[in-house]
Amino acid sequence: MGEEGSVFTAPSVSSSLLSTPPSRHLLAVWNTSNHGHLSKLLLEQGIKQVYMSLPLEELLESNFDGSGTFQSEGSNSDMYLVPAAMFWDPFHKDPNKLVFCEVFRYNRKPSETNVRHTYKQIMAMHQDGGMHAEVMPAPGEFQIGPCDRIDVGEHLWVARFFLHHVCEDFGVIATWGPKPIPGNWIAYDPKGGLDNAQCLSGFHKTSNIYDFSAGVANRGTSIRILWTVGQEKGHLEDHRPSANRDPSVVTEALIRTCLLNETGDEPFLYKN
Repeated sequence: MGEEGSVFTAPSVSSSLLSTPPSRHLLAVWNTSNHGHLSKLLLEQGIKQVYMSLPLEELLESNFDGSGTFQSEGSNSDMYLVPAAMFWDPFHKDPNKLVFCEVFRYNRKPSETNVRHTYKQIMAMHQDGGMHAEVMPAPGEFQIGPCDRIDVGEHLWVARFFLHHVCEDFGVIATWGPKPIPGNWIAYDPKGGLDNAQCLSGFHKTSNIYDFSAGVANRGTSIRILWTVGQEKGHLEDHRPSANRDPSVVTEALIRTCLLNETGDEPFLYKN
């Protein structure tokens, strides 16, 4: 954090976030192929209309060079940012806004990282949704919600972006890798899914990756079902997805598995 003998002093959250000079802009945020975040300020003429409660669907689209972010080839690198959800910007203050965007290729087809596009089609077939974050034995607990339907993915992506932004002020790094440090703690960082075994070992209140299990009020199973489900209410917890997975991919898989009566041909309807 600094040279030997020096002391790193982190500013307080309040002074760090409140001292930003006022400006007028939209901050566009989108996710990348490595589950990271990218952002850019939108300062085009006429963007100030958003401060008069302009509907999300009427916000201006933007674009970027996808070759610089490894999302397209240099020979045809134009990528479009299409607004999907809007939030208050806690870093630049009112009336500025933060907009989470979908990414489309030059031909207006969803990019490979835009899993929200197919996820949105799946969620349109089911009218109930939400999320519940369970306690995590890492240094801190991070929760958002409850959220409804496709808002789950958007809010989680933006919440991750917020946390990264705050961490910069304190000289620390937030990681979503569920196993950044080996040893006796429940987290792992999957590489193609193969590292799931590091977390799902069957020890430390985890299920075994090779044996699926489900149980009522059992914290050591793959799927934990609350007692209240027997009273026609409550929820279940799937302990298998890692913390750094795309929330749209995970939620779509859960909806297809638990709530939709698919025959096997439907996924072809949702291809990008």
